[in-house]
Amino acid sequence: VIGEHVTRQLELKPAEAYVVEHVRYTYACAKCRDGQQVITTSKPPVAIEKSPFGASVLAWVVSAKFERHLPLYRQQEMLLAPIKRWLSRSLLCKLMQGTARALQPLAARLLQEVLLSCVVQADETPVRYLPGLAGKSSLGYLFGYAGDDEHPFVWYDFRASRSREGPCEVLAGYRGFLQTDGYSAYESLVAEYSDRLTAVACWAHARRDFDEARYTTSHPALHETLAWIQQLYDIEDRVREKSADERRALRVAESAPLVEKIFARLEEVR
Repeated sequence: VIGEHVTRQLELKPAEAYVVEHVRYTYACAKCRDGQQVITTSKPPVAIEKSPFGASVLAWVVSAKFERHLPLYRQQEMLLAPIKRWLSRSLLCKLMQGTARALQPLAARLLQEVLLSCVVQADETPVRYLPGLAGKSSLGYLFGYAGDDEHPFVWYDFRASRSREGPCEVLAGYRGFLQTDGYSAYESLVAEYSDRLTAVACWAHARRDFDEARYTTSHPALHETLAWIQQLYDIEDRVREKSADERRALRVAESAPLVEKIFARLEEVR
């Protein structure tokens, strides 16, 4: 052999099921006969008590359902090959419910971290859900709350309506800046609690209306504003990797005068 050439390729193998045995030992004192010195080692922590399914199975079911949007009947078929057993749909539902209960402390901690942020971004998206067994779906809303750079987490809150009740409960103890798309539920919340909440607008939402207006007007202020907003975006691209102090300095030096120019021009047109 005068040389060696290695070619590497990534391959996948089907999911493989295996059984983990947790062995617990019971100890007794050789000199004691009354049974008071008998000690058994503690069980390892589990997500669902008395369940034969380990954490990896639970993680697979939950991620397949909510991340890849695979319905449970599809999961029944996919799990049949590695597990060699047909898992009922009611069992899979119980596994998801148990996992949700186990994750509640983590979800609560995520919300605590988000509410420590200087700026919280809030938005909501509609989602269909089944309120009961009748089979008729209703329209609910999934509210998302995102933290700042120091607390880079997102916490989700499901509500049956789009009213301000949800944000009011979640942000009851929050003090800082609230950035939204201007939806009235958030705006009324800021107006009522102006002593601790400050509204922050979003340039992406502001730009959207100008962009849509291109099809109905040719006013020069429209194209001027879009160009200036693009310059704001360019500044943000330049400061993306800089420190917070450097970003603030550049925004004060370049972004602030540009924003003043935009508002002055729009006031002039109005």
